[in-house]
Amino acid sequence: MVPEAVGALVPERVPLFARAAWKGQEARLPMAGLPPVGEVWAVGTARSAEVAGELLARWSAETGIVVRLWWPADMDDIRSADDARRMAELVHRLVFCAGLERPLPVLSLAGGRKTMSADLQQAAQLYGHAGLLHVVESLDGPSRAELEALARDPAALARPLPEGLAARIRPVVLSPGQPPADAVEAERATLERAAGPLPVPGAVPVDGTPLLDEAERIRREAEQLRASFAMSLDTDERQGAFRALYGLPLRSLRWLRETRIGDGAPAEPRALEWLHALPKAELHCHLGGVLDAAGMVRVAASEAQRVAHARRAAPAFDDGLARLEQAVRACDLERVRALVGADRDPEGWARALRARWTGVPEPLGVCGVLLAFAGAEAMLDELVFGELRDPRRFVGVGIERYERLGDLQGSGLLQSEATLRAAMREAAARCRREGIRYLELRCSPLNCTRGGLEADAVVRVLAEEAERAGPDPDIRLIFTASRHRETGRVRQLVELTARLLESKGDLARIFASRFAGIDLAGAEHAAEAAAFRGAFRPLHERVVRVTIHAGEGQGVHSV
Repeated sequence: MVPEAVGALVPERVPLFARAAWKGQEARLPMAGLPPVGEVWAVGTARSAEVAGELLARWSAETGIVVRLWWPADMDDIRSADDARRMAELVHRLVFCAGLERPLPVLSLAGGRKTMSADLQQAAQLYGHAGLLHVVESLDGPSRAELEALARDPAALARPLPEGLAARIRPVVLSPGQPPADAVEAERATLERAAGPLPVPGAVPVDGTPLLDEAERIRREAEQLRASFAMSLDTDERQGAFRALYGLPLRSLRWLRETRIGDGAPAEPRALEWLHALPKAELHCHLGGVLDAAGMVRVAASEAQRVAHARRAAPAFDDGLARLEQAVRACDLERVRALVGADRDPEGWARALRARWTGVPEPLGVCGVLLAFAGAEAMLDELVFGELRDPRRFVGVGIERYERLGDLQGSGLLQSEATLRAAMREAAARCRREGIRYLELRCSPLNCTRGGLEADAVVRVLAEEAERAGPDPDIRLIFTASRHRETGRVRQLVELTARLLESKGDLARIFASRFAGIDLAGAEHAAEAAAFRGAFRPLHERVVRVTIHAGEGQGVHSV
């Protein structure tokens, strides 16, 4: 465990992972921001020191990394609560003393008893650290035996691991570092007296737990203070948002309260640039709503050849598109509205385009209409949104009108492999433009089968494109069931999800890595969420995560 942790931090001195799969991508890894280590402080029991002490000394000679080892005197293992408390005292003393002179230490949770990992995490939280890391392994019998054989040869753990073995061991940064807690800084003199000087490496007499006692006192008082603070919030800040933020250190709260971003016109461009650069997570995004007007035209262009073929085969379709193209070129919006039917049917015209021309399969009718606006995307935007392009008019439009705004995209457009892949690429590109690192994308595979695709094929396309987009952005899929559709349709989606979760093969592998959960959406007045409890039961039994749209069109009782 020592070579694995150190090899992640100083690869130039301990090239253990030189053949690892992530070699060459260090700049993208969290550990890239951690400081290099000059020496290792290890804490264990007398038994572990006896077993590992000589090996660590030989490894130290091979690498030039200084290793110091401490253990509580007369403790060959942790066998009781008293043993665990004495070990916690030594762990706290070492972490506290290590942080007295900057830089703060990097702490590794790899190895040791579970109680020792908990001690290290508590010490890290209290006294601060430059990084908290672990080492995870995926080792079967043969590779574990290979690693154990290497561990008996310290020289082997100063050289690159074999490629297959290196690929199955991965350092993971749990926290990139944090300063000491405010309460610790305020009580530092008291803690220094309790900790005493840094013990000499080797067996350390631990007769009492003065530092641990002081740390626990500080934690109790801090918890009491936080409880009082939370009570005062209910009285003083009834309109306060994001209550979880109040658990941050006071210096962070002060910064949030007092720092103003973009205060005044001259600072606004810089503030927008700063906001744009912030890494973000988007937890509620529908695939059927990610496209702007230009994006809809680009997605439609993925079927340009099939649209051209359909125009040759269906004269009425060709004539309709030709007249629409002429009106668009003339910038005649009223004529455009008449040709697409928006003047006669302002609410359902976009949906009616899907089956307007006999013999033209979906989504070619919608694609043809969208392609007519190539180079005139602003007119398409005006056609779809009209007065709602003014954000002040967009407030309170209602869920039904809101959903109709997406009728030219969504399942109207996403009825072929080409348009599905193009829309997924548009979603990934938008994430990169807006700094979205993690995206949960909601979609209904069953709604994308009218153009001839099977539901499994739709899932494969979505999962493949989500995987291809990663790791930046990391796209996960949430399947959406509509409460305003018949219950049988919801059951079909549940059955599809359950079958994919239990299947084997390439599709199952990709699906498992991309699937995040299932969602109940649609108009709330159509049915209460409780009506679908039975339909969702197979997913509850498989512990599949569920989200529910609520409070969009109904009152608080719906939530």
